[in-house]
Formats: sequence, C-alpha cells, structure tokens
Amino acid sequence: MLARPAAAPTSSMDAAASLASAATSSNSPTRPPAMSRPLVGDAGAEPRGAIVAAGNNHRYPRAMTDAAPVSDDPTRDRLIEAAAAVFAEKGYDGAGVQEIARRAGFTTGAIYGRFRGKAELLLAAIEAHTTNELEQLFADHRFEGRVTDVITTVGSHLLTDPFDEGQALLLEAFVAARRDAEVAELMRELLRQRATTFAALVEDAKASGLVDEGLDTDAIVRFCHAVGFGFLLFGAIDLAPPRADAWEILIARLVGALGDPVTDR
Repeated sequence: MLARPAAAPTSSMDAAASLASAATSSNSPTRPPAMSRPLVGDAGAEPRGAIVAAGNNHRYPRAMTDAAPVSDDPTRDRLIEAAAAVFAEKGYDGAGVQEIARRAGFTTGAIYGRFRGKAELLLAAIEAHTTNELEQLFADHRFEGRVTDVITTVGSHLLTDPFDEGQALLLEAFVAARRDAEVAELMRELLRQRATTFAALVEDAKASGLVDEGLDTDAIVRFCHAVGFGFLLFGAIDLAPPRADAWEILIARLVGALGDPVTDR
C-alpha cells in the first residue's frame, strides 16, 4: 500500500470514520465480575471493590480528544463499566438499570442522576471502550495531516484488531437501534459527528491536492464507514480476514485512486 508510516499505532477505531473504521490497538476490557456488596444510595459515595476502568478498543467512536479525559466522577465511571458488563452479558434489551446499578454497587438513583436512561448508558459505554484513531494519527507529526497515509494505516489495522468488548458494544447498539428510537438517534448523532470530522480531513486533502476535488466528500466518508463497519460484522462471526498482502495491495490501489489526476502527473 502507500508506504505504511513507521511505528504506526496498532489498532483501529474510527473504522467507520476513516477507510477502515478508524481504530487502533486494543486492550480488551476485563469484564467486571458480579460483586456482592452493599448498595450505596449516595451517588458520590465510593463502594467497596471498585470496578477498574477497562482498556480501549479503537475501532470506533469516542469524543475527539487525544486521550481519554480524566473523570472527576468515579461513580459515573463505575456505572459505565457495570453497564458495559451487563450489556455484554445480556444484550441491550435484556439489561436492566437495576442490575446495572446493583453491579456497580449503587441504587438506580445514581444512574438517573447522571443519565436519562439505558440508551445514554449504552452510548457512554461505547465511548468509554473505543477511541478515535484518526485523531491520534493526525496528532502524530509523521502524518502531517496526510489523509491518504491515515487511510492506508487504518485500513491495514482492520485485519489485526481483535473483536473485543468495545466492538461488541457497538454491534449491540446497532441491533438495539432497530427497535429503540432513542438508541437510533443517539447513534445517528454519534456517526454524524464522526463523519463531520472525517469530511473536514478529506476537504483539507482536496485543497492540498492529495484527493481529487471531483470526488464527492460524503461518498468517500460513507464508503470508509461501510468498510469499517463491515469488518465489525466479520469480527462478530469470527470470519477469517483476507491475506494481509492482498489486502494491502487493494488498499494501496484504492488510496491511489483518490488522488488528484492532475497533481499525480
């Protein structure tokens, strides 16, 4: 493919936002075990046996920051981790706010003091377990804002990122969105944000001659999302990926086709 930048991150999370999804390496989160401890009604109180924040996936959406912000609300963090565990075990429809609160060691009052309901908890769990590789790669001076290099790197990561808890949560959200209008709207907004960010990168690439101005930006963004989310489905059923060398040749060809034919002469 276009020469792959050296020492690039090894994960993918915007799989959707870049060619692949824009993801990166992932440390699969450890599922918190059910814990027997007294429920805490005070939202700010700290239960015993606190749930440790899990690692990140990287193939999918998170707020655009270089690093996960340090939370000043540990109760919220524990609720999110408990929600991620319950959603993974029982699915969105089978998960209940009472079970999530109990797992975190609180009452439901702690949840409703921070979230409107289960849908917002699901979105928060997705954001906590995923990162945006596009943001990370463009923050790396090696790429100097070259969207084609970023797409190439992210595309190669699609073959190596394991299907982990963060990706499972994202898949669960898509399934739930078919039946729950609130989840659907939250997911649409999340993807609109990712698309807006990636579209700006594509427009910058057009201005610098790296991408053909005659190509539709929205079409490029949607294509990249489609490829990234397609790999999400492959991971869910453990479908073997294509050979790495063959995939890289294809990605290089696709990235090359994005170039401005005048600039490339």
